[in-house]
Amino acid sequence: MHLATHYTAMWREALPRLESNSIATDPLIDDPNDHRLGLTLVIRPAAEVKQRMVEFVQQLQGFEPDQYYYPPSDMHVTLLTLISCYEGFSLDQVDLDAYTQLLAGVVQEARPFTLDFTGITASAATVMVQGFPRSEALQQLRSRLRTAFHVSGLPQTIDKRYVLQTAHSTVARFRAPLQQRQRFVEALQQYRQHVFGSMQVEQVELVCNDWYHRAAVGQRLTEFWLA
Repeated sequence: MHLATHYTAMWREALPRLESNSIATDPLIDDPNDHRLGLTLVIRPAAEVKQRMVEFVQQLQGFEPDQYYYPPSDMHVTLLTLISCYEGFSLDQVDLDAYTQLLAGVVQEARPFTLDFTGITASAATVMVQGFPRSEALQQLRSRLRTAFHVSGLPQTIDKRYVLQTAHSTVARFRAPLQQRQRFVEALQQYRQHVFGSMQVEQVELVCNDWYHRAAVGQRLTEFWLA
């Protein structure tokens, strides 16, 4: 997949919906009865990158305070979703030691790699900061993880929703119609090519997460260092 082309296609599809306020709002963001949980391997943005993401989010909040914005503690790039969030999942249903051993064996053989965060894109439901790996290392790591899990027999739902190939970080979700959609869209357009910075990925986290990766709801289980 050519990521720049993919992100641009997403933006072109989302823009008319943003301009016409035909967005997809999420009714579950504030639902206290939403108990969906899952298991995910994530990358945390470096501090400098995260700060620039926060500054971007703060600009959007000035126009659209009613939308849902990811706080710094929740910002992430999904390396691989091991178990997609669903109602009724809990950690006592899986052998966490087995997952940890498998992940350690694969991740610790991978080399660190660089992610560039440049520009933003959107969908009908979200706003995302675009991530671009400089090499094939991320996709190679994902491929090795997929293979290891498929032969392990461990419970997993990898690629059941879609095959993850991007390296974006979702920073906003829509939970209400846009009140100042023109100013909101203009702000997004100003950030389409904005440079958020780069980072060397040397560590990844295994988390038990809710749909929105809220730190207050989920649990950081362990960390793995790349070789």
